[in-house]
This record gives sequence, structure tokens and C-alpha cells, in this order.
Amino acid sequence: PHHPTPPVFPASVVVFAPDDANITERMAARSEVLNDRARGHFSSERLAFLFKPGRYDVEAKIGYYTSVTGLGASPYDVVFAGERGVYVDAMDPQQAGSLDTFWRSGDNFRHEASTGFRWAVSQAAPLRRIVAAGDLELFDPTAQVNYASGGYLGNSIVEGSLILGSQQQWINRNVQMNGATGGAWSNVYVGCAGAVAAPS
Repeated sequence: PHHPTPPVFPASVVVFAPDDANITERMAARSEVLNDRARGHFSSERLAFLFKPGRYDVEAKIGYYTSVTGLGASPYDVVFAGERGVYVDAMDPQQAGSLDTFWRSGDNFRHEASTGFRWAVSQAAPLRRIVAAGDLELFDPTAQVNYASGGYLGNSIVEGSLILGSQQQWINRNVQMNGATGGAWSNVYVGCAGAVAAPS
């Protein structure tokens, strides 16, 4: 059968180009439910943000059931800049921290935000084919309760430090690293290169 080019995506798929206006505001509006712990945690809503090659100065908190994907041939083709870029904070900073910050993913982009890259998650929240130009922070130190438990980083480069903090049960596979700090237990490194931390 004939398929249109570009395809006709459902409303749950949003494609951005670098010259689009109000990207930060549009992402926030579309993510309102999925960034609300009470409504988003077991929502039936799903969301994919796809980014054409280019540079994006955005401040975008990534919620439950949300994927952020660069559409370039290389992670260097899509760059998130600004102060925070795309990020994940603890969903329940007063009680559970990041222990229920599940179900989201990031793929195929470079992250150059001036404050580093925070991806404070637990379980089912992988990062793949990303380049972190600064530190990659895997917990939320601003939360009153900053626990984080589990995730995956694969086929990636971390040019700064991998900041594990309270993170546990995290696997790094085929990651070019520049050192790591913190971490609780069951942090694993498979096929990693550079300044690789000892497993914990």
C-alpha cells in the first residue's frame, strides 16, 4: 500500500523544526497531564516529541509516557541548549523523590544546556545514543527526598561527569565516560570506555 511522505502521525506525535515558534510553551502545554504526578502516573495518554536536525533552546520537563527523539543521522544533528534543555526532575520531591519517576525515554541528541543534563528517573526510562556535553545527573539533588532507583544509558558519550548521587540499579552499556561520582549499589558498566567507575 502507498504511504504518505511524510507520514500522517496521530496527535500523540509532535514534530518540531528549529525555526518553529514557542517550542518550550508548546511542549509544556502538551505535557501538562503527563507532568502531573496525580493525573499522569497511570494515564492512558502517550506522547512523542520528534526533533528535526538543528539547535533548540528549550526548557522542557519530560513527563510520564513521553519520548524525546532526535531525527538526525547522528546524535550531533539535534542539539538541546538553553539553561536546562530537556530534563527530568523528581516527580515527588517531598516523599518518593524519583522512585516513581518512570516511563519516559530520550534518544539520539546532544545536550548542551548550561546547567548540565538532569535525568532523575527510576526504571523504564532509558537514554540511548545521547551526547551529554556537560555533566549527566541521574538523581535530583534539589528534592527534599532525592532517591532514584534504576535505569539504562546505552551507546552514549558523557563529556562531563556521570553524577549518580543516590542512583542504584543503573546500567551503562557502551558509554564513553569521563568519570562518575556517587551511586548506591548495583551500578553496572558493560563495554564502557574512558574513565569508567568501579561497579558498586
